[in-house]
Amino acid sequence: MALLNLFFNYGLCRQRQATRAGSAINQTS
Repeated sequence: MALLNLFFNYGLCRQRQATRAGSAINQTS
């Protein structure tokens, strides 16, 4: 159960970084 939570948090963090990078690219262009 803890392992599943770890994977979930990892995926959430990755997604958050991806959206942040996307917004930065949108602001630049």
